[in-house]
Amino acid sequence: MGKEFVNLVSTIITFRLLKAVSKTNLLDKMSFGDLIDDLGTAWGLTDSFNSEKPQSSDDKWVHTLDCVIDELEKLDLSIPAPKPEPQKRGRKPKPKEDKPKRPRGRPKKILSTP
Repeated sequence: MGKEFVNLVSTIITFRLLKAVSKTNLLDKMSFGDLIDDLGTAWGLTDSFNSEKPQSSDDKWVHTLDCVIDELEKLDLSIPAPKPEPQKRGRKPKPKEDKPKRPRGRPKKILSTP
């Protein structure tokens, strides 16, 4: 009787997980087993997440990879960190100064008279 109850509970939990994961389309990229393995590596410090939902930018995650944090954000298990605005690529242009242009050609020789 005990084994049947454990099997029932594990089946219910598995189907609830599958239902939540199928809404986020994470199963298109990886298998269910890979996802569960990734989520199993997400560790938090003891007593760090009391009642509020954890944030991705917290220092309370222990050796958690960025791809796992992205999966937690997609599953709504973590509040995503605000993303900074993307910067422009390359070097900034040199500021233009309003100097008079040099005359073209070879400079004329100035004769000095004593």
